[in-house]
Amino acid sequence: NFYNRSGNTIRAIEYYEKAKGLANQTANLELQELVVKELDTLYAKAGDIKQSSLYNGLYHQYKDSMQKLGEEKDLLQMEIKDEQQRQARKDQEQAAALERKHSVQYTGIAISIALIFVLLVTMGIFRVSEGTIKIMGFFAFILLFEFIILLADNKIHSWTHGEPLPVLGIKIILIALLLPIHHRLEHQVVSYLSSKRMIIPSGKSLWNKVIQKRNIGQ
Repeated sequence: NFYNRSGNTIRAIEYYEKAKGLANQTANLELQELVVKELDTLYAKAGDIKQSSLYNGLYHQYKDSMQKLGEEKDLLQMEIKDEQQRQARKDQEQAAALERKHSVQYTGIAISIALIFVLLVTMGIFRVSEGTIKIMGFFAFILLFEFIILLADNKIHSWTHGEPLPVLGIKIILIALLLPIHHRLEHQVVSYLSSKRMIIPSGKSLWNKVIQKRNIGQ
């Protein structure tokens, strides 16, 4: 470039020919295009039309190759982008399907717990042994509070990003709060259902009262 700017065309051609050789050795298409373009100009300045035409042809050849490579690169980038979008949609669909599956399971668990409590209350209304009510109450409240912990578990992992120590600390606090409530509620509910306020003595059961009222009406 210095020789070219200083007007020493012959020396400039000499060094550009060396640069062309290095570009060919490294198969650097961009550098090859740049060098033959300069050689075209230099040979034209030196009056060597034959060599100038040769390098002009090479320049357009390299330019076309660069353009083709650019188009192939753009096409490849578009294909990569499309594949990334397809994968993202697939991941979203899988995440949505998993969330729906979990929602169905959570709903099923909630309904099951509700049915168990309905059964527990029913057992208190009709003539069922106190031991049976205590066993059913124990399992009902165990399921309820374990379900609460299960719901809180996802939030805990989201807040702490799954780090063991924060997860352990929050769960200890949560269980320390829930455990006394669990025992107190279980004791009160089971005691109430097992008392005479809910269990009707033999001969005075709820079903017998319904039958008696029906007979009186007839």
